[in-house]
Amino acid sequence: MYKNLMYFFLVPIFASIVFPAMVLAFFSQDTVAVMNDNDTLDVETGIIDTLIIENGDTLFVDRDDYARSGIDTVVTYSAQDSVVYTVRERKMRLYNEGDIRYRQMHLRAARITFDWDRSELFAEGVRKDTVFEGELSSGKGLKKFYTGLPVMRDGPEEYEGYTIAYNFGTRRGRMTLTDTEIEQGFYHGKAAKKMENDVLYLADGWYTTCDNPDHPHFHFYSPRMRIVPRSSVSAAPIYLYIMDVPVFVIPFAIFPAQSGRRSGFIAPTFGESVQRGRFLTNIGYYWAINDYMDVSTTADWYTKGGWKLDANLRYNLRYKFSGAINASTSYTYSGERDDPQRTEQRDYRIFVRHSQEIDPTSRLDVNFNYMTGEYYRATSLDFDEYLTQNIISNATYSKRWEGSSNSMTINVNRDHNIRTDEVQWILPNISFNRTTSYPFRRDARSRSPGQPYQWYELIGFTYSGNARNFINTTRDMESPDTSLATEYQAGATHNINLSASQRGGFITYTPNFQYSETWFTEREVRYWDEIDSVEASRTERGFFPIRYFNTGISFQTTIYGIFQPRIGNVTGIRHTVTPNVSYSYRPDFSSSWWGYFDYFENPETGERRKYNRYGGQQFPSAPMGEQQRISFSVGNLFEMKTAPADTAEDERRYQLLNLNLTTGYNFAADSLRFSDISTNFRTSIGSFSISGGASFSVYAFDRDLGRTVNRYQFNETGSLVRFQDFRLSLSTSLRGGSNGAQLPYDFPDLVHPMNPYARDIRYYDYHHRPAVGIPWDISFSWNFGYNENDPRNIRRSSNIRASMNINLTEKWHIRASSGYDMINGDFTTPSITITRDLHCWELFFQWVPTGFNQHYRLEIQVKAAHLRDLQVTKRGSVRGIY
Repeated sequence: MYKNLMYFFLVPIFASIVFPAMVLAFFSQDTVAVMNDNDTLDVETGIIDTLIIENGDTLFVDRDDYARSGIDTVVTYSAQDSVVYTVRERKMRLYNEGDIRYRQMHLRAARITFDWDRSELFAEGVRKDTVFEGELSSGKGLKKFYTGLPVMRDGPEEYEGYTIAYNFGTRRGRMTLTDTEIEQGFYHGKAAKKMENDVLYLADGWYTTCDNPDHPHFHFYSPRMRIVPRSSVSAAPIYLYIMDVPVFVIPFAIFPAQSGRRSGFIAPTFGESVQRGRFLTNIGYYWAINDYMDVSTTADWYTKGGWKLDANLRYNLRYKFSGAINASTSYTYSGERDDPQRTEQRDYRIFVRHSQEIDPTSRLDVNFNYMTGEYYRATSLDFDEYLTQNIISNATYSKRWEGSSNSMTINVNRDHNIRTDEVQWILPNISFNRTTSYPFRRDARSRSPGQPYQWYELIGFTYSGNARNFINTTRDMESPDTSLATEYQAGATHNINLSASQRGGFITYTPNFQYSETWFTEREVRYWDEIDSVEASRTERGFFPIRYFNTGISFQTTIYGIFQPRIGNVTGIRHTVTPNVSYSYRPDFSSSWWGYFDYFENPETGERRKYNRYGGQQFPSAPMGEQQRISFSVGNLFEMKTAPADTAEDERRYQLLNLNLTTGYNFAADSLRFSDISTNFRTSIGSFSISGGASFSVYAFDRDLGRTVNRYQFNETGSLVRFQDFRLSLSTSLRGGSNGAQLPYDFPDLVHPMNPYARDIRYYDYHHRPAVGIPWDISFSWNFGYNENDPRNIRRSSNIRASMNINLTEKWHIRASSGYDMINGDFTTPSITITRDLHCWELFFQWVPTGFNQHYRLEIQVKAAHLRDLQVTKRGSVRGIY
């Protein structure tokens, strides 16, 4: 018993003395190693405070170590080979694929040394072979002779160098022979220093956007370079090298180093024109006011031709509103000051666009455009703008009511004819519409499922109303200095349509009734002027409503015919016939009973002539003449169905021919009761689309009177009808290439980057790349027309239009298009465009050889969007716009 008691007391005492001594002996070593299972390492003596190892490769140092080192969070690290801790020096070394993570910093290297007291780390690679000093100093060939070169990522930036040193406390770093990629730009420097605010200083550095790792095709070199990530790159001085050949040098330069919108100067374009001399264009400033608004101002200056100023404001609040305001003014001249033939011209343009969604049921759209008549001719190279005759502006407010068929629009419109200087205002134009409604139809809940509608439930009506105020100003072009003549008109129209589609057996018949009412504020009164002995007119003002209507009925059915020829895999051919017969009646509203027309009698000749008292206005008036018209039309559709080669596939259907015919007969007309017989057709044969039409008349043409007369062609010539005109269109497109790839040949509009609504030839989206492979695309169209409505003056037209797109190689893309007038023997709007992908550059060539828009443009430009002004351009035009 005593022996057991002795063991009970001695064992704890022995454990309390011997075990701490063993622990102290273990931890009183100068170096501690953490190894992989297959590694061995001798251990020397020393002391370490606390060591916690988890998962075999991660160390968490206690809070006292963090406090002493200035590190405020966990440092996680690992190594493929071993991690060695020197306790007294408080240093840690990672061998083979070392990896350290601290906050947003992530470092990888073959060897990493960590100093806990100074909160610094040093990373380097491992030499594989002898490194020549020339290669080492240039930074080229390092990866050939070294492995595990340090790579550090700090947030979105990544740095790679020969050696990297980093301080956790100050968040500063030093690098030698560094390579860095920031915002799609590549930087290299013999030495670099990274500051705590992420600013990077490079010594003997260069910058490029070319991603060729061994030999960039161009770069900017500077002995001193400062990089602010997501902001700018500044250097002084700076040299541009193209294929290692210095091209030019400037004292200093600042480049943008961020994508998206940012304020800054807009680089100008230099050049020379025969008509306008040397020029400096597109010099200005862009101001990104905030996330929702920006402003740009640019100027053009010509030594012999004048100047131009542009200002553009854009704004955009997503899901709310967006818009732009653009103002331009220009002064152009030709000739010397003392030249009697010298011409001077001032032009300006104001453009306003605004779109706003007020709520889910209403919105506002404004498009205002105001300019002088010669603005496009003086400043634009765009052919469509040069042909512009009318400048149209409008503002529209639209509103619809949920749960109903009602909608309303309020519009203000301005139409300016820049040739005649005539201006038409509609101020305002109010429209109200109600789509088809069925007032007698029962609610769906009160009808049994599948129960057909009663005849009265199929009666539906629509309503449209319009009221507007019209202002027209004109100027006498023969005397342009005279004052403007202004004309005012106001009125309103109402239209109600009733219809009820019914079915009787295989025939669908639809009776209809249309009622219209127009409110006029003036009407014309004609009289004989006794003084001048001429016919004259005066205007009566007041409220004058007129009403007119028409009614009718239409019958329609569908007839099918099917036959099965024993030809190949054809399973059937179907012929669908859709005849339609309609009758319409309208009384003669020109009779005196209605009071809408009046008679004027010439007292000298006794001639009595009827005239419309409300004609010549902006609103529809009552029609003249009774109408009892029957119309006939028939549609023919021929389709073919073929059996599939595989039973798992479906049958294929093809449209062979679509042929339509229309004509009519007016019982109430006093002559020419038969309408023209019109036909049209459409078909496809392989890749060819063919369409056309013709018209015929049953009446003869009198060459002496120069018009169609009320005599049948059969009685005159023996033929049933007289040919009047014929139209034929043929088009096809062929494409091929690797995997049937399609060409992106629809080049984007040449759009000013600050104003997407002002087309400008000086800007081009250079990121629109040709497709990979060798695809090609060819389109061809031919339009032919022959008109013999007046046999004395036969008119013909025949035009060919062709375009070609082809990638000769993966990088060469050619587009050509042109038209040819076969009657006059003239080419129309030919154009050739060639692009060549030069890796980090792109070549662009455009040539319009003939016509008013004749010009050429050759340009080599860097692809990077923020370096788009780094370009070499040669251009010219017959008008001297360039």
